Amino acid sequence: MQKPSVNQQAIDFILKNLSELRELEKLKVTVIDEYHQHLRALVEAQIAQSVHIRSTSWDGFPVLRFTLPALQVADSDIVLYLSGDATKTRFHIFANLRNGVNEQQADEIVMKDLNPKKDFESGRKFRTYYHEENVMNEVQIVQFISERLLELDNLEKALRWPIFLSVMLKKCHRKNGKYPRKFSVVDIVRFAIINL
Repeated sequence: MQKPSVNQQAIDFILKNLSELRELEKLKVTVIDEYHQHLRALVEAQIAQSVHIRSTSWDGFPVLRFTLPALQVADSDIVLYLSGDATKTRFHIFANLRNGVNEQQADEIVMKDLNPKKDFESGRKFRTYYHEENVMNEVQIVQFISERLLELDNLEKALRWPIFLSVMLKKCHRKNGKYPRKFSVVDIVRFAIINL
């Protein structure tokens, strides 16, 4: 007969307290969700834009994700990782490198003055930035998330406008054989609806 790898005291404690542990788990989920919603409201007030959120977990610890509606297509977001270490505040920023953008271009916009740890995810599809500080208060967390969301938004805009101009120039050149001096509002709106 195989001996359990967990000592008998731990087994007795868990079996005796299953109901309370279940209630604690429910409370944890509720508190984390309310905290996430609260942070979203504060960030939205700070940047005067709608913020989308979603939660996941890494190694059983909560991962609070924040993104702007325009960034959802790119899957770029800010992660506040509640790692269980009460002495640190950890962030992960994911910037989608698409449409020919390289990491140097992203590094010029995202966290450029903070010297974060940098890496890649998904086969160099995402530039990831890791930032860790001693415990931050709520105001500092909201400020950090807000600044990073605006940086990702600026990165996305920097990516989109060259593509927009290229597409519009090609479209206009095909239409009449020459490049226009300006685009009509209808052309801009049509492109924005289809591509942004």
